[in-house]
Amino acid sequence: MKDKDIDFCERAIELAQDIVKIPSEAPPGEEKAVAEKLAEVLSGGGLETKLVEAAPGRPNVLATLRGMDKGPTLLYQGHIDVVPVGDVSLWSVPPYGGIIRDGKLYGRGASDMKSGVAAMAAAAMALKRQSVPLKGNLVLAFVVDEEVSNLGIKKLIEDGLAADWAVIGEPTNLDIALGHRGVIAFKVRTYGRAAHAAQAQAGVNAIDKAFSFRSEIEKLRETISGRSNSLLGNPSLNLTTIKGGTKVNIIPDFCEMTLDRRLIPGETREAAESEIRALIKELAAKDPEFRADFTITTCVAPGEIVKDHPLVQALSEAVLQVMGKMPQFKGFEATCEASIIIEAMKTPTVIFGPGRIAQAHCADEYVDIEQIAKATASYIELAKNLLTE
Repeated sequence: MKDKDIDFCERAIELAQDIVKIPSEAPPGEEKAVAEKLAEVLSGGGLETKLVEAAPGRPNVLATLRGMDKGPTLLYQGHIDVVPVGDVSLWSVPPYGGIIRDGKLYGRGASDMKSGVAAMAAAAMALKRQSVPLKGNLVLAFVVDEEVSNLGIKKLIEDGLAADWAVIGEPTNLDIALGHRGVIAFKVRTYGRAAHAAQAQAGVNAIDKAFSFRSEIEKLRETISGRSNSLLGNPSLNLTTIKGGTKVNIIPDFCEMTLDRRLIPGETREAAESEIRALIKELAAKDPEFRADFTITTCVAPGEIVKDHPLVQALSEAVLQVMGKMPQFKGFEATCEASIIIEAMKTPTVIFGPGRIAQAHCADEYVDIEQIAKATASYIELAKNLLTE
């Protein structure tokens, strides 16, 4: 790490601490204060900055560091929303205290992924302050609603966001993630006929029908577990919630379940949807009283980039420059917005950032502040590798 980058690494840690202290939970979608803070900092750092609403009161942050000449565009992207804190009694620190202790920054969003956002912002301001002669543009897109339905990135793409390369600052433990599994959330509803529980034969129990559906889901899970991707492992299918009925002495006329389906490259929404549809059709053929339907509430495709892509090689060189060793390559364990950028923008995209996904969405979430510093320096070197001669 170069001496001239150290101040900006420290600034990244301070900025991460500042924005961790600002709640930005989704749901319900309270990202505005964090967006305004980032816009203020980036504008003060010399970047062209604007707020772009994805929904009323929910602004994305879009900032640009323009190069001296026309050239390619590098996009640094991250999300500013966080999942809810949950049961505060499970935390040993205030969830929005932004406490730094024993080299760790604690708080909701510290790992997922306000530290990555802060590192990207500090890197862009360092390049501006150092008057690095970029031959293209560096664009920062910090978006809302990643944890729910991706309204933020979809709005920017709809407005014409474009780039030649993109980096998502999700927590990878400073390894380079070459892809991620996709996700589809199904809401399945089985139907019955209500009756007094003393006259159960007059009704149709929707929960019983849901259990029949669950048995078939187990068989489908075994089938898809035979598929594999060398980077991302196996697809998965899990029943994650179930609720039905209204009262103990009434035969339930409905039951609602949610399914979490993780996709590997090569699997599509259409194919996964047809598997569930075929399962329902088969059950209805066996049981004339079986009725069910489903809706899809979330869908993000899998995404992948090859190891020898110039973007991956440039990032590897940047990490080597900063850390003195080559990075590890892996798949990203969760789902993120890389595939949306790959599909909608046709932009090669890699995932790289401070923090560990194991620390996300849990009590006492934290990030090692040394990783924030190293990520900042790596983002600086990557921009130089791609946007300077």
